[in-house]
Amino acid sequence: MRLIDLSVPLATDMPVYPGDPRVAIAPALSVAADGVNVLHLDMGSQSGTHVDAPFHIDDALPTLDRLPLERFWGRAVVVDARGAEPRTPLGPSLFEGRLRAGAIVLVATGWSRHWGHDDYLAHPYLTPEAAELLVDAGIRTVG
Repeated sequence: MRLIDLSVPLATDMPVYPGDPRVAIAPALSVAADGVNVLHLDMGSQSGTHVDAPFHIDDALPTLDRLPLERFWGRAVVVDARGAEPRTPLGPSLFEGRLRAGAIVLVATGWSRHWGHDDYLAHPYLTPEAAELLVDAGIRTVG
């Protein structure tokens, strides 16, 4: 199996969702002065590439450390939603005939081209009906 890293590097003042804490990274220790390099990180849990754990929306739901690692790697189905206009709702029809129970679904919107620009926040989004379809189909992770 080939693994593909979809993460973005963390950097000071990288884009964050409006209202989230800004990202700041600074040296804390250095090899020259302390014998090791250590960085001080100041950021919110939703900075950069992250997983929205169920706890993100409900205090009674599991935190990320309570979810099995196996949930986040494995065979993926890529669903092409490139060409969707800003703030386009992506409904259940996008996934027709594409779902396999236990799979990871990656929705390719092409929106990464807007990373670092205000347009990034106008990304397409799943409708509640599409999200329910994915859960009912036994999809274990959506990206």
